[in-house]
Amino acid sequence: MDVSKEWLDAHVEPGGVAGRFRNDAAGMADLATWCRGHGVELAVMEASGGCERLAFLLLWELGLSCALVNARSVRRFAEAMGSLEKTDRIDAAMIARYAQAKRVQPTSPPGAAQQRLQAAGKEKMVIRIALARKLLVILNAKARDARKEFANAT
Repeated sequence: MDVSKEWLDAHVEPGGVAGRFRNDAAGMADLATWCRGHGVELAVMEASGGCERLAFLLLWELGLSCALVNARSVRRFAEAMGSLEKTDRIDAAMIARYAQAKRVQPTSPPGAAQQRLQAAGKEKMVIRIALARKLLVILNAKARDARKEFANAT
């Protein structure tokens, strides 16, 4: 499946059945039901940018095995298959074909401790970004003051 901020585009191989679901808890529940209805045993998505994390975890919790694959590998596979177009629907189909060709296996979901570490790491990064922004404001103000002093001195 192709995961974006708003949508989950799914494609079943073999068969080529496609579906689109909102990227929220209700949409993921609908997706899990749809997958079961089509005999899907493994939901495969690219590990890219973090949009996939919630879908990955919730689908596991809903009883659907999931796997994360390298986005660059899928892109190269698509290019090798002659698919140069890039839409969410086409990406979903390529991910499904890649998973089938490579016989992708489930990726274990992170444990509670690992999730806490990831969350703590995100919090630290947010704090670092906020501090860096404050530092930039201070440095810009000092640079402005120094330019004024220099202009007044000359």
